[in-house]
Amino acid sequence: EKYPYLGDHTHNISEKWSTSTPWIFHLSRGGSIAPSASFVKACGAFEPVFLNLHKKRNQSRSGRFKTINGAPHSEKWPHDVLKLYTKTRTFIRIKALNTRLKTDVKLRSLKQLGQFVN
Repeated sequence: EKYPYLGDHTHNISEKWSTSTPWIFHLSRGGSIAPSASFVKACGAFEPVFLNLHKKRNQSRSGRFKTINGAPHSEKWPHDVLKLYTKTRTFIRIKALNTRLKTDVKLRSLKQLGQFVN
């Protein structure tokens, strides 16, 4: 393990349901890594910075992955970890945007269909 302080394997943790991520223990058979409390807290500090960069629309702008380094607690974590957090969070955001887009398209088509039904 490159960064053992980021978390521990689920089979090594005795208090499985006292953590902030109990679903990991439900899905895992001991091979997954549950995040440490300090890393979960740091991710909470990174989230407002991430949301401030992305707002509601996806604007094409370079340097987003570097901007998270200015977040609180960023000096404590290695650059690799911050980069992976930003990349993972970006993928989650893209998936949420695509899901919302599909819902909006369905709603729009139902509204258009409603004009002809009445």
